[in-house]
Amino acid sequence: MGNKPFRTRHSASVRSPLLKPASKKAALNQGLVAASAIDPVAIAIRTIYACHMASDLFTFICEYEGGTYVSQVLAIDHEKALVEWATLLRKEQPIEGASDHIAQAACDELYSHIVPLTGLTGVWCWSATVMDELALVNIVRSAQPS
Repeated sequence: MGNKPFRTRHSASVRSPLLKPASKKAALNQGLVAASAIDPVAIAIRTIYACHMASDLFTFICEYEGGTYVSQVLAIDHEKALVEWATLLRKEQPIEGASDHIAQAACDELYSHIVPLTGLTGVWCWSATVMDELALVNIVRSAQPS
């Protein structure tokens, strides 16, 4: 981390996992369709099913290059929350020069291993090396919105 000043960025945006994906890749990342083709009927059925499932609020605390970046997303579980967070990073670009790279690592199967923290409930850790720097992310199930 060196002598870089400590900086904190906050993002209060909450993105619903039920929004229509902007592309086939986004649909695949959200797990709405099989890789072979986009089936509008399957998307509609899964979207209706997802509407009946409760979404939780997940808080992401990302430490990267001496900065702390906090944001929240709605998702049905911590794995879907990671994908939603990656989408949020790409959209809002809160980590200057690195948001897209961190988002890509979060969606990459090689780096998408989320580890539950021992002795805690609803808390996970995810990390990746991005542009030769460690991105350390804590994921906390914050609440179920009412």
